[in-house]
Amino acid sequence: MTGSAWLDLGLFSLAAYLAGSVSFGVVLTRLLGRGDLRAQGSGNAGTLNAARVLGKGWALLVLGLDAGRGALAAWLALRLLPGPWMPYAGLAGLLAGNLLPLFHGFRGGKGVATSLGVMLGLDWVVGLGGPCVWLALALATGWGSLGSLGMALAFPALLLLRGQPAPAVAAGAALAAVLLATHRANLARMLRGEEPRLFRRRPA
Repeated sequence: MTGSAWLDLGLFSLAAYLAGSVSFGVVLTRLLGRGDLRAQGSGNAGTLNAARVLGKGWALLVLGLDAGRGALAAWLALRLLPGPWMPYAGLAGLLAGNLLPLFHGFRGGKGVATSLGVMLGLDWVVGLGGPCVWLALALATGWGSLGSLGMALAFPALLLLRGQPAPAVAAGAALAAVLLATHRANLARMLRGEEPRLFRRRPA
């Protein structure tokens, strides 16, 4: 790979990191005069906690902003970065910014909405299939975090089924591993039966 290509990758990764470092949930909560989103509810900066603290309408806005940013970054990466793997390497900067945001004390979200947006930008069928998995698991169990884990695991499988190139499938697998890591505390609470539910399920 040429020096120019490395420079392009570095600049794109830096720009993606800075873009990912804007935590929309945190910013919106402060603009609404509700304090720090990370000090309320589950303590997370993402969509599900925004729904708990701000309500579903504002949470949908946070989801749209996070996912839209991911989709735009993926669209740009595929067109600006050459080679079979560079677009996916460049997108790692966006996820890093979401998880460790420079502008918010390196305390970010768990990467779910941003990852969803990236998948929409890479392959819209995969991007729409992931939320279907999330919805099925969330409705069945009431656990939004379990839906997120299922969606993460579905991404590489769907990319493979769609015939996407090996670097894309590998990126999907790496993304799934990251999301599993960011949800390890949720998984532990689910195993103990202590994970909060999005809604109460009706008794059978």
